[in-house]
Amino acid sequence: MLEFDQPINLEFTIPATDPLGREEVAGKLRFLPDKCELHWSLSANVFRGGKGEHKVIELPYGEIDEVELKKKWLRPTRISFHVSNPELIKEIPGVVMGNLSFEIEKRSTKDLERLKDFIDFKQSLFLFERNDAYLKSLR
Repeated sequence: MLEFDQPINLEFTIPATDPLGREEVAGKLRFLPDKCELHWSLSANVFRGGKGEHKVIELPYGEIDEVELKKKWLRPTRISFHVSNPELIKEIPGVVMGNLSFEIEKRSTKDLERLKDFIDFKQSLFLFERNDAYLKSLR
């Protein structure tokens, strides 16, 4: 049985899109009981010297349109994460129109197994609450 009140933590990297590797992102995606948190910073490199500033973006489950898991043999597991409001994640390098694709670290494999059921549950709960509020407004 899955416990939907236990957070899921996924460590990830977004490979740099520029040839010099200046915009590589490292972070953690935390699926909490009431919201999703996206912790990220630019990775350390020779151009900047140290790591970039740590930033946190809070995403309500209602803003998450799609989470797609992509597993290929002998390749890192990737997740495609799509947000309905692209303004929320526009400052992250590698984001295209609210779509973010990143590689999951091997140490997050256990939490990754729980992700699909967790997201399905949270989205259905959000839809139920939205429909319930709509029906109450009709009365």
